[in-house]
Amino acid sequence: ESIYNASNLANLVLSSNNFTGQIRPDIFTSLFLLNSLVLDNNQFSGPVPETLFFKSQLNVLTLQGNNFVGFISNSICDAKEVSSKQLRLQSLTLDCEEVTCDSSCCEEGTECV
Repeated sequence: ESIYNASNLANLVLSSNNFTGQIRPDIFTSLFLLNSLVLDNNQFSGPVPETLFFKSQLNVLTLQGNNFVGFISNSICDAKEVSSKQLRLQSLTLDCEEVTCDSSCCEEGTECV
């Protein structure tokens, strides 16, 4: 609950903490200055909240090494706020008939199931 009140937070690194469960879509909405969100090497599951891709200050989003699954809309490719060189989505299952994922959006080798 206290993360909702951290509106001046710029960098949040939660790497390798064995966090589990789904990420609530509203959890980062009040973090207006969030520049870097590093959630790699945990055990997060479920869909990646699409709200992450529209944070105006977000430059680094690291999600690799989790168990994210589901549908990612084409908005990920249109999220100009996130540099494609810094966006790493690994261990991600995509609905490939619904998602256009070119090399500028997804890392080469991302598996579509």
